This record gives sequence, C-alpha cells and structure tokens, in this order.
Amino acid sequence: MLKLFFRSKVKFRNFDFGKPIKSVKAKEIGLIDEILEPSESDSETHQSLENLAIQRAKEILNGTFLIQRFRPLSKRITNFFLCRRPLLDTVVLRTAKNKILDETKGNYPAPLKILESIRIGLIEGNEKGFEFEAKTFAKLSKSSEAEALIGIFNASTDCKKNKYGGNVKKIQKIGIVGAGITGIGIAKVSIDKGIKVILLDISNVSIETSKKEITKYLKIGLERKRYTKSEYDEFLASFTFTTSYNEFQDVEIVFEATGKNLSSSIINEIVSNVSESCIIASTTSRFSIEKLFSETFNNERTIGMHYINPIEKTQILEIISTNSTSVETFKTSAKFGLVQKKLIVPLKNYSFLIRCLIPLTFEIVRLIQEGYSPVEIDDLTKSVGFHIGCVSLTDGIGIDLITEAAGNLFRAERIQNESMKLLEEMIKAGFLGRKTSLGFYDYNNPQTPQINNDAIELIKRCKSLKPNETCSSTTEECKMRILSRFINEACLCFDEGIVASPANGDIASVMGLGFPPFKGGPFRFIDSYGAENLIQVLERFGNAYSKEEFTPAKILQDYAKTGKLFYPKHEQPENNKL
Repeated sequence: MLKLFFRSKVKFRNFDFGKPIKSVKAKEIGLIDEILEPSESDSETHQSLENLAIQRAKEILNGTFLIQRFRPLSKRITNFFLCRRPLLDTVVLRTAKNKILDETKGNYPAPLKILESIRIGLIEGNEKGFEFEAKTFAKLSKSSEAEALIGIFNASTDCKKNKYGGNVKKIQKIGIVGAGITGIGIAKVSIDKGIKVILLDISNVSIETSKKEITKYLKIGLERKRYTKSEYDEFLASFTFTTSYNEFQDVEIVFEATGKNLSSSIINEIVSNVSESCIIASTTSRFSIEKLFSETFNNERTIGMHYINPIEKTQILEIISTNSTSVETFKTSAKFGLVQKKLIVPLKNYSFLIRCLIPLTFEIVRLIQEGYSPVEIDDLTKSVGFHIGCVSLTDGIGIDLITEAAGNLFRAERIQNESMKLLEEMIKAGFLGRKTSLGFYDYNNPQTPQINNDAIELIKRCKSLKPNETCSSTTEECKMRILSRFINEACLCFDEGIVASPANGDIASVMGLGFPPFKGGPFRFIDSYGAENLIQVLERFGNAYSKEEFTPAKILQDYAKTGKLFYPKHEQPENNKL
C-alpha cells in the first residue's frame, strides 16, 4: 500500500508509537512514500491529496508506478549482521536491555518481554515470535503492574471530565497577584486558552521578568505551530501588567500567588478591590484554606487552587474547598481548571500532596542524618519507582515551603525534632532548594546539579542520628520506611475527609509527586501489599523510631481487620466525589 502525506503545519504522527515525526523524516525512515506540498487552503490540499492517491492507485494497478522502499546498501548490510547472532545478542540486545533497565530500574516487566519476543522472532522465525508475544501479552495483562497502570489511566481520564455541572459561567478574565514562578505559570496556561490575564506585582523587576518569560513561552508555541501569528498577537494583547489592585474590578477569579510573602493585608486588598461575584483563589499549600480565609468578608467565594510547578508542564490541579465554599464557586473553579487542561483533584481544606510530602521529606532527612548521601537517597527512591529522586523533589518544591508547612499542619510529635532543626539551619544558610540554586544540591549549573558541599558540612555539624539496632539498614528496609510514611499519611487524609476517594489520592500521588506508577498509587499499593502487612511494618518502625510518626491510620486498621480492599476486584475506580 502506498502511503502519502502532505507537508503541513502539523507533524506526521506515527500511530504505532504515538511519537510526532516531521514529514521529511517520516519519508526517510520509510513510514510514508511520497510528500505533497500543501495548497493555499486545507480543502484544496485535501482534494489534491485525494486526487494524487487515486492517480497513484491506478498507476500501481496498471504497473506504471513501482513503490521503492529499499534502504541504502550500507544500511542493509549493517542490518543483516546486526539482526543475526553473535552481534544480535552481544551488541544489539545487550545494549537495548541495559538501556531498558537504566530507565525502568527493572520495575516494568513488559519492555524486557518485548525485547525477548523480538529476539525469538529474529532467531526462530516470525511464527515463534508471534506465539511468544501473544502468550506473554495475555500473562502481562493480568499482572499487578498492568492493573495499576490501567487504574491510573482510568483515573486520569475521569479527572479530565467535567463532572461538576456545565451550567456555570465561563471565565473570560483573571487576575494574578504575584509575578513569581507560580503566578507566571498560571498566566502561561491561561493566556493561550484565550483568557485575559492581569498580572500584579509591586516589583517592577518581577514584572519585567514575567514579561520576558511569557513572551518567550508564547513564541515557542508559535514556532511549534500551536497557534497562528494572529492568535499570538491576540494573546499578547490580552495580557496586562500592573502594580495596582484597582485593575481587578472586573475580573472573575483572582489568584493569590505571593508565596512566602502571603499576608492578611494582601487578602484584604484583593477583597476590597474585586466585585462581589469574584472568586478569590489561593495557590498556597502551607496553610489550612479555611484558616487562611477565616477573616474574609464572603467565604463562599474563597477556594484553594494548588498547582504543581512548573505549571505549564504538570497536570495536577488540587481544588481545595472549605465548609464555607459554595457549590457554584467549586464548579466554576473546576471548569476553569479543565480549560487549562488540568487533571482536577477535589479536596477539603488541605493540600493532599503537601500532607503526603512532609512525612516523606522528614524520613529522607532522617536517613541523611543517619549517614546516607543525597545521591544515595535519590538513587534509592528512583529504584523504588519515583519519577525523580525524593531529595531532588524536596529541593524542587522548596525546603522552606515544606518546613513551614510542617510547622503549620503537623503536631510537633509527628515530626522528627532533629530533622526539623536541620531543615531550619539549612533555611538560615539560604539553602532553600532549586529556586535559590542551593539546597541539598548546587544548581548553579541546572543541567548537571552537583552535591552542595556546604550543605553536607552543615549536616555534619548538626546532630547525627544512628540507625536503630532493632531495624536493619538494608536498602529494602530504607525503601519501606519512605514508602510507609507516604502511604500512611495518604490514609490519614482519607480518614479526615481531605481526599474523598482512593482514585483521587492515587492519581494525585502519581501525577503530582511521582509516586511509582506501576504501584498505582498509595491506596492500590495497600491492596497489593496487604493492609495487615503494612500495619506490621509501621508498628515495627514505630517501636524502633517514634510511635507518633508511624501510628497506622484508622482506615488501614479497619481494612486489616476486615480484609476489605480500596479497589474491589472488577470494580472501576470512582473519582467523582467532592
């Protein structure tokens, strides 16, 4: 069959792998046979493509056109030897296997089985290869990894749906207070959706920086053909910078994105200058949303909208309502998040992600105080299946933010005291993480971060901790200490009604903090590992370190007694509760 393609504004998509490929490259590697230059309009181009396809089909039938799909002789000779032993085993497959193990850490069985089926097909023939592939596919489709990944896919698909009612106003204009990373990120994912944006900051330097950032972002979109030049000009024209709250009189949502500069005076300024129907959304995760807005005139219009930086690259949006938040406010905010192409996770009063992140961070800090290096902890957590190492994750989110949130959201006995002291000393030294170029790592060369030797010296000066003798310090033991703190906190959030369903918690954990996808999230992990087994692990660590830090959540204890599962077999996960 002849494959035609016309050179257009979009790239050819190879549907076997889902990777966009430019038309010229697609022809070079044999995915298409011929390229047609586009006409002035799309309709003319499609008509020309259809005419050429009919013409070529007739020529193939009468033998006047021959499809040529031969690669250059040098490539054919190379492929001949590489597809046969001994080079197939010693070079090609060994290199491919090493690359797979480097990327997956051996946590995903499918890529290695794919490689094995290719080897059998090349050595024993296509029939044997297809037979092995079919049997292996059937077996893998019933594996715990497949079940977990299907669960994440279903939850992700569900989060993209507007389940909150379509009969709410469409947001046309927003205001943002704070031209930092979060404020700029919200502007980026709003402005190219046709939404008018007013960005406020008291610093002219910050405003100039944000202008450059947003213009650069839009130019990249233009270069990649995401929109036309006229749309690009329209987006730029719909963007306004200001230093005055008076500009917010006709906006429909105002985002507080001031970070550590958040104060009641900023909230009061917003309230005093917006309309009575305007929604006031805070992006903070360091406080209870209810407490933050406790003195606001009209609490029905207040809500939390917590994004993950960098906002233009991440998918999760936590929408945090309080007992005072109106249903209309929640629905409008959720619909706006969907316009921004976010996965909506509805929560009550607190950020689920920051609640789970805090105990995880304190556990990795304790391991560092026991003698592990940041690199070793990162390697360990990546081998568990986290998308990035948890020390790097802590640096990325901000050591100051996590430490302040821990002080605000956790009782003192639930936080390891010596670890809190270490983090406070790091903050005093200016080691806040990636945003200051110094945390546990030195980011002055962002592409290749190095260990921050000054931070290591500071750690040495602080009180070191000895591993408890009743628990071994094996890699597996350390992995479980980190995972169990995260998972138990997720269950505590479920107990407290912060997260309404296991699917919400799982999708937020995987997409928001990089929890191992092949485990399906903390709640699906419990179903696989066993609630009773996890309680035994928590009690053992509690006896060795701190009962308060490792006390099992009530729902975990209940499920251990009853044998109940978060995801009963053959039941689709629900993700539509507020």
